[in-house]
Amino acid sequence: MASQYSSGPARPRERRHAELEAEQRHARVLVQCLGQPLCIGNRVRWLEEPLAELSAAVARTRQQLQLDQSLLRDAPAALHQALLAAARRGVHVALRGGAQLTPGAEALRRSGALLGLPSRWRRWWPRRQAALPLLLADGRFAFITPGGTQAPALALEGPVVPALQQAFLEDWSQRLQPELPARRYQVLQTVAGLQQLATVPPEHPQGAAQALRGALLQALATAQSRIRLSLAPGEKPGPALLRALCQAAWRGVDVQLLLSRPGRALGLLERSGACCRLLPAVPAPWPGPRGSARAGALPPGPALVVVDGLWAALGTPRLSDEPAPVLLDADTGAELERHFKRRFDAAARPAPG
Repeated sequence: MASQYSSGPARPRERRHAELEAEQRHARVLVQCLGQPLCIGNRVRWLEEPLAELSAAVARTRQQLQLDQSLLRDAPAALHQALLAAARRGVHVALRGGAQLTPGAEALRRSGALLGLPSRWRRWWPRRQAALPLLLADGRFAFITPGGTQAPALALEGPVVPALQQAFLEDWSQRLQPELPARRYQVLQTVAGLQQLATVPPEHPQGAAQALRGALLQALATAQSRIRLSLAPGEKPGPALLRALCQAAWRGVDVQLLLSRPGRALGLLERSGACCRLLPAVPAPWPGPRGSARAGALPPGPALVVVDGLWAALGTPRLSDEPAPVLLDADTGAELERHFKRRFDAAARPAPG
């Protein structure tokens, strides 16, 4: 029976005050971990179907374009033609490749794009290193596309774009050949937007990967209401992340996880009170012509984490491999949570152990 002293559901003003307290708490932790204040004046948009926006950004590019070859895997012919046209009209296109080239990469190189490849010994012994899948247009527009052109993506404008561009150029200089000509590829200033964003500074004393990992663990440690986390196919949580998730579930935080590998980690998480669902360990190949997908099938999902509906990170498989943006915005957090819920509801429940 409800207590006679119960005040009932919280009024809108009280709920808003609680949201502000949560935002300030996460902001303090984020500034402490990343060593810099939040970047004000960024515009963040969650795109359910990013193909039209990607094509428009490529078409209006006039100076330089940086992108990952992962965008070419499922790109339709229209986007391939837009990229080829940009390279032919004099846009400096830098294509970040890997040990294996995707269809269309060689055609871009013949059209004038600069194709970056790892050295021969890196191809023989590739490191387990993930890069944030990006498309950067004129240093003003950035797109994070973990699932390719057929999956939801994040569009960014504002001061965060030069930081992402700088991370792209630094990763190229460390891993890929040939070198980028400095006079053609340089960080450009951008316009201001609307929302708040923070990025991992490349000059962090422990390195960008450690900075983002520390910020993620601190966000999980300060979570009050809910955690939504999805790792990329084939990945599993490391010891530190596993410990932080179990501790959050033990103290009553609503923890929901999307994993693709059953095992000891899954059992520990479920015993601690977390709700886990399983995705296929390896994404099934897309049959048919390029850009087509199975009817009713969801494309491979990106790695993402949302804490308290405010703190959100999206991108690399283990959420710690490369400098990536960390958002602190309720609207974007709600969009990411809705995307997570669709994938979570469609995933399979793990078999009882």
